[in-house]
Amino acid sequence: MQRKPLITAKNIAAAQKPWVWDLGNAALYDLCQEHPGHKKRDEIIAKIWLIGRSYSASIERRRHVYPSDGEFYESIRQQS
Repeated sequence: MQRKPLITAKNIAAAQKPWVWDLGNAALYDLCQEHPGHKKRDEIIAKIWLIGRSYSASIERRRHVYPSDGEFYESIRQQS
């Protein structure tokens, strides 16, 4: 029995398409690029705070309050 490859050309093409999270991720990458060191307390705290909050207890955990179509951020504006 031959296994399917885990990474296919189709997977790669899908991963390279624009995504609604690209702008937010770019802002975090820019923060890290502009402040690459880990010696100044304010830089360390800013990165831990913003990156940690961005990827942990996000507002989308309250999906049951909003549409369940998987388009939480795209449809949140219509709810308010």
